[in-house]
Amino acid sequence: MSPKTRQRWKVAEQAGFGCAVCGGAGLGVMDHDPFTGLIRGMLCTHCNNNVDLCPHAVGCRWGEYLDDPPAAHLGLVYPRLSATVQRTLERTQERCWDPMLFADVQAYRARRGL
Repeated sequence: MSPKTRQRWKVAEQAGFGCAVCGGAGLGVMDHDPFTGLIRGMLCTHCNNNVDLCPHAVGCRWGEYLDDPPAAHLGLVYPRLSATVQRTLERTQERCWDPMLFADVQAYRARRGL
């Protein structure tokens, strides 16, 4: 069994089988945060393709999933991340770097001409 398959089963056993958002049946897709690489849970293909596009903070199943991912407590990193994403993840964890804060700082510096 490949490392990805083992990790997929571990996530499904701990966080639940089927889609964590809509409840669709089947094993689904292992969803991860594109900024941190951390696995969030199992989703159906439809929810996996659309969850990161959700603009809602409250009152939306996708927003609620993003606020409290069922597999977050496992702290597992998605297997086969690109080398660039993996290096960024390692630097982020070393420095406790917040990508959203970095974007805010970059925008501030651009407005000030720094």
